[in-house]
Formats: sequence, structure tokens, C-alpha cells
Amino acid sequence: MAKASSGCCCKIDLLMYKFVVYNFVKMDKASSDCPYPGCFFSVMKEVLPIRGLWNTAMAHPNDPEFIKLGIFECMAALRWKGLKNRRLLSHDQNIYIPYYAAHIIGSYMMNMEKFAETAWHAGYADRRLSYHCDLITCGMGGVEMESRTAEEWASQLQCRSLQLINCFAFNSEFHSTICKPEFLIKLPGMWGGLVNENSPAGIGLLRTICHHKFGWGAIASFPGIVEALCNIAQSSDDWQYMAIDCLLWLLQDPSTCHKVIDKAVPAMLDLAEITTLGDRKKLGDSIVNVLLEYLHIKQAAALVVKLEGNSLFSSGNISGAALKYSEAMALCPMRSKRERVVLYSNRAQCHLLLQQPLAAVSDATHALCLHNPVNRHAKSLWRRAQAYDMLGLAKESLLDAILFINECSQSNDPDHSLRQNKVPDYAEQLVKKQMRAAWLFRDAAIKHGSVDFQGDAVDIYGQELHDSEWETASESDL
Repeated sequence: MAKASSGCCCKIDLLMYKFVVYNFVKMDKASSDCPYPGCFFSVMKEVLPIRGLWNTAMAHPNDPEFIKLGIFECMAALRWKGLKNRRLLSHDQNIYIPYYAAHIIGSYMMNMEKFAETAWHAGYADRRLSYHCDLITCGMGGVEMESRTAEEWASQLQCRSLQLINCFAFNSEFHSTICKPEFLIKLPGMWGGLVNENSPAGIGLLRTICHHKFGWGAIASFPGIVEALCNIAQSSDDWQYMAIDCLLWLLQDPSTCHKVIDKAVPAMLDLAEITTLGDRKKLGDSIVNVLLEYLHIKQAAALVVKLEGNSLFSSGNISGAALKYSEAMALCPMRSKRERVVLYSNRAQCHLLLQQPLAAVSDATHALCLHNPVNRHAKSLWRRAQAYDMLGLAKESLLDAILFINECSQSNDPDHSLRQNKVPDYAEQLVKKQMRAAWLFRDAAIKHGSVDFQGDAVDIYGQELHDSEWETASESDL
């Protein structure tokens, strides 16, 4: 019996159905709706027999014998009986009778076109909206229950579909088919709902896709997906760790890192102190390690661009050099303060030569604020002193020039004469000029002609172009 063929089983089921339909004709004749009055299904009060027939219909949906025996007519009558007789439905598990009856009809309709036409033309496939509402709620609910049940079914169907696609996603050959923009952009919003808590749904599929180069390249190309991953990574979602994994992989790959940096790094910084997430141990350490690697890459890139700026400056292309320093600052990590001091100070020098004193003051001030100790970076002090001189702010220029001289004179050498030799002549000249300009009695002296200030201006800018005053890649003075 264990080796009996499916055809044999089908014949046994067919004989059982014939027996049920034709040998229980003389039972209770209460149902006038059934085309076979008094048949077993019309008078039965238990759901088990129809469940058995449902299993048969699911197993052999192409069997024409059941259609000839009138299964559509019988199930349609039974369906209506269940929907009308609420006392019957309230007994035991009979609430499922309309459900099974409808799905028996559906099992035959969905596989064979000719069966579907038979049921449709005969009116057994109900077209009324009210019927389908009753079907999904087993005839026992209102609008709220209908909506909830429909949402649950749709969610389950979506999760199972995503699970199937996920199986294909493990094979990179299918990625060109799966990674369609219009599909990928919807994945972050596909979740299991509250009834599919064990399904990672869309985020699970994204994580699988991120395992392969073609996949993570496609994901990194869509800022909307990266932003959605950041949101999930910073949420209470059960699959939060999957979003974190995706972002870490995207940051680690050189081909995608630059595409996701702006959005992914701030999110990862917020999560860097996380310890354990589910069964993921030391997740925060993994995040920190990736961020450190990312910072080293950015720092190296910033250095390369800065050297390009130095080369342009040496060749006389001041505007081009300023642009390169700006580009290097955009790449330079915020924590690399020493390098940012150099970049701001170098750009301040460019602004000076381009006759842009206000911009020079701004950049020099940035450099002095970043320096440790504050306001002690000699070259930035000298450049801001010149910028203030161009703006006619004698007192401000004087104070910066004095601090510059003070920094230049600082030395571990015990010989005081050597310290004095470190003070540039052009700095002394600027100090003298600004002291005269900021003299308390200057206005009175000029008014009475007792002091002649004409011809006192000195060339204090030419020296700034000397190589010894220019920031180099080594930055030994820092």
C-alpha cells in the first residue's frame, strides 16, 4: 500500500466522493439549495470530511472526474449554507467550512482554464465583493477584521515571495535580474508586519544582495536605499543588525565607500558605542574598526590633494591651489586637526595673494582655533597679521605680529642670541609700522605735523613667498 501510485489514490478518492454523494441521498433533506438533496456535505455538521476533500483537491487539481461529478455545484451550495447558517458555523471548527468549500473550487479553477470557464459561466465563482469579504473573515467579521485579515494575508504572501527571491539572490548569476532600480528602491519598506516577526523580508534580501560585488554596487548607487539602511540601523527593528552589516560592507569596499560616506558614517558614529545586539557580540568594535580604516583612507586622500595644491602654488597658480586646499579639507577627517590646521593656513595665504583679506582672516582664525595650544600657530598668526594690515586694523595686526615673534623666539636652545636671530626682519618692520599706526597720540602728531608718517610703509609681503615660510608635506614645525 505504501508504494501505491498517485493514480490509485486518486481512484480511491473518486470512489469515496461518489459514495458520499450518491449513497447519502436519503439523509436529512433540510437543504434545498444543494443540487443533490440530502447529500452528505449538505447535512454534515463537522468540518473534517470537507477538509479531507480539500486535501484531495489540492493534490489532484487536474482531475476532471470530480468536475463531472458536480463538485462545483456541491461546494457552492455548501458555501452558501455555511454563510447563511451561523449556528452551524459556531459549532466546533465549522467556521472553516465556507473557507474550504471556496478553496476547493479555487483549486480546480487556478490550474485548468477549462475548469475555470466552467465554474465562471455556471456562476460558482462568485463575483460579488461581499462574498470575498465574508471569505477572508469566515463570514464572522466586519470592515476592521476584513482589513486586518487581508493585510495579514498580503504580508505573508510578500514575505514568502521575498524568501523565494532571496534563495535566487545567493547566486550572483541572478543579480542582474533582481537588482532592478524600481525593485531595489522598494525593498527597505517591505517588512513582515506584526504577524511575520520571524521574516527579515526586504532588509534580509538587501543583506543577501550585499554579499556580492554586483549587488553592493547597485545598492550604493541609490542614495535613497542607503538612507533607508541608515534609518533601519538606527531603529528598534529586530533586523537592525542586518542594516548595520550592509552599511559596514559598503564602507569597506573601495568602489562603494565614496558613494555612501556622507550618509553612512554619521549613522555608524552614532552606533559605535553599541556592545551587543541580539546574538552579535562586540558589534561596536566592528563598527569602530571600519570607521578607523575609513578615516585612514580619507586622510591619505586629503594628503594627496594637498600636495597637488602645493605644486600649483609653487607654479604660481594661486586660485587653483586654493581650490585644491578646499577639496582636501572636504576629504580630511574632522579628527585630523593637525592636518586641517595646515590646510586652513595654506588657503589663508592664497587669499592674501588674491587680495581677499576677509577670507584670509577667516581661514587663519580657523587654523588658530584648531591648533593646540590655541592661537599659537606661528604661520597662521603672521598671515592673519598681514590680512588685518590690508584691512587697516592696526591694533589687531600688531597683536598677531607680536605673538608671531614670540612663537618664533621660542626655543630650547639656552643661547639667547640664537633666539633673537630667529625673529624675521619683516616681522619687526610690521610691528614698528603698526606701533606707529596704533600710537595713542598718532592723530594729534599728524594734526600738528610733529611726526612724518609718509614713506614709512615697508614691503612685508614679498618675504611670504619664500620656501622657508611655506607649509610642506612634512610639517615639521607642527
